[in-house]
Amino acid sequence: MRALARFVVSLLLCAGLAAAAAAAEQQELTRSALEGLAESAKALQRGDSRHAAALLEQMTGNVATLSATAERYREAARSAEQCWQARSIAIIGEIEQGFGRQQALEAEEARLSGELRIQREQAERDRQQQLAFEIAMHALAAEANFRNRCSADIKFYFDNFGRCFGAVAETVFTTRDQQIRNAYNDINRQRMVTLRNIADGEGRQRDLVSRIEADHAAVEVLRSRRAALEQQDAAVRRAITTLSDVTQFWSSAQSLLGTRVANQLGLLNDLLPTLERTKKSPVFDRADRDEIKSLRRTLLDFAKSVDDQSNFLLAPTICQ
Repeated sequence: MRALARFVVSLLLCAGLAAAAAAAEQQELTRSALEGLAESAKALQRGDSRHAAALLEQMTGNVATLSATAERYREAARSAEQCWQARSIAIIGEIEQGFGRQQALEAEEARLSGELRIQREQAERDRQQQLAFEIAMHALAAEANFRNRCSADIKFYFDNFGRCFGAVAETVFTTRDQQIRNAYNDINRQRMVTLRNIADGEGRQRDLVSRIEADHAAVEVLRSRRAALEQQDAAVRRAITTLSDVTQFWSSAQSLLGTRVANQLGLLNDLLPTLERTKKSPVFDRADRDEIKSLRRTLLDFAKSVDDQSNFLLAPTICQ
C-alpha cells in the first residue's frame, strides 16, 4: 500500500510538473532573471540603486516561479527515487527466490541423475544376464533336438551311442530347461520394470531441466530490470543533487530580493560567480547521460527540458 501511495504521489507530482511547464516559458523566465541579476549588479556598482531596485522588483515573480518549478521537480525526483529503491529491493528479493528455486531444482535433478545412472547400470547388467540365458537356452534347444533325434532314430542312436545314451537317460533335462526359462523371464520382467522407471525418470529430468532453464531466464530478466532500475536510480540521484543546486540558487536570489539595497551588491557578487562553476549534471532529457557544465547552462538546460516536456522526470515510466 505504501508503494502504491508513493506511486500515486509521483503521478500527481508529474501531473503538476506538466501543468507548470505549460503555464510559463521557463527558458524565457530563466534568461530574463539571469540578465536582471547581472544588470542589477552593474547598476549597483554604478551607484544607481534606484534602477537596481526596479530591476530586482520586476523579477520577483519570475524568480518565485523558477524556484517553485525547481522544487516541484526535485520532489518528483525524490518520490521516484523512493519508488525505484522499493522496486529494486523487491526485485532483489525475487532474484534471491529465483536462485533458491534453481538450487532446489538442480539438487533434485542431480539426485535424479544419480538414480538414473544406477538404474541404467542395473538395466545393462540385466541385459547381460539375458544374453547369457539366451545362450544357455539356445544350447538347451540344440540339446533337446539331439535328444529327440536319438529317441526317434535308432540308427542315429547307435551311431552316437555314447552321447545318446547319456542324453536319453538324463531325467533332469526338463527341470534345467524350465529353470533357465523361468530365470530368463524373471530377468526380462525386472529389466522391463527398470526400463519403465528409466523412461519415467528421464521424463521428470526433462521437466526439471526445462524448469531450471525457465527460472534461469526469469532471473536474467530480473537482473536486466534491476540494472535498468539502478541506472534510473543513479540518474534520479544526480537530478536530485543538481536540482538542489538549482533550488538553492533561486532561493538565494529570492532572499536577495528582500534584502536592503545596501547589502544587495555584496550578495550579488557572491551569487553571480556560482553561475560559472562547473559540475557533473544530468542531461535532463536523457536519463542515461550526464555532462560537466556550468550552473548557468544547467539552469537553461533544465528550463528547456521543462518547456519541451522532455525532462525524464516527466516520463510516463517514471515509476511503473
